[in-house]
Amino acid sequence: MTNATTTRPTIRRFSADEIVTVATCCAAYRLQAIDAAFPSTGDAAGLLADAEFAKSIGLKGKNVIDPSQVDAVNRVFAGGD
Repeated sequence: MTNATTTRPTIRRFSADEIVTVATCCAAYRLQAIDAAFPSTGDAAGLLADAEFAKSIGLKGKNVIDPSQVDAVNRVFAGGD
């Protein structure tokens, strides 16, 4: 995991510190922390940045709200850490 100073997209409702705390607690209990969905279906660059940020702090996946978001999220979270 990286530290909480990682640049985060501005659309998030929680601070990077709060999200890192959730990811850390989940890891301690061997749970997989999954990120909330990115709310804008027409912003591919924002979705990609949000997913990359989530992975960089240790989240293991991301919810989606539109089928158009699936491929981008899968590309970010597929493969090794």
